[in-house]
Amino acid sequence: MKNFRNWLLIPAAILISDFGLGHARLRVETADNNIPKLTARNASDANKGGATQADLPCGRNSLVRDKNPVVLIAGETIVADIEETINHNGRYEINFSPDGTNGFLENNLVSVVDNQAGAPNKANPNRYQATFDVPTTPCTDCTLQMVQVMVGANNVETYYKSCVDIIITPAANPPPPKPAGLTVEVK
Repeated sequence: MKNFRNWLLIPAAILISDFGLGHARLRVETADNNIPKLTARNASDANKGGATQADLPCGRNSLVRDKNPVVLIAGETIVADIEETINHNGRYEINFSPDGTNGFLENNLVSVVDNQAGAPNKANPNRYQATFDVPTTPCTDCTLQMVQVMVGANNVETYYKSCVDIIITPAANPPPPKPAGLTVEVK
């Protein structure tokens, strides 16, 4: 009977441990908050990134590069809006990869301390903002990455990630405006 009770506790422990994890998603909007300046690969807040920060650079729900990357101007200033849907101690990192796959950890653009409390959810998330400049080197297959670094017991870190695929053009050759009516895939 004792072994049977232990087997019943395993699913409960798995379910309870999932509630302690943080979830976040990246949203980047224009100054007037009308059309997102950058559109994430999807609006999922459950893009768990793997055991280390380098694993699954865009999370398990965002493995495929966006077919419509956002065009940015080299050196322009961007305001990133991060939505935390499950509260957890830690920080947020906005990183850049010039080829969309490598170099995220070597190209940190900004860090934001997770200092809000409460019980956020998808309908009413905690919100953080970070301002950074777009890198000045043009590229056609680059990616911005938001990493939610959650610090748990014994200072063990876990990661949720959100990515925006981009193209960077020179300031002398700005892109056309982004069309209205774009949607974000929800997974």
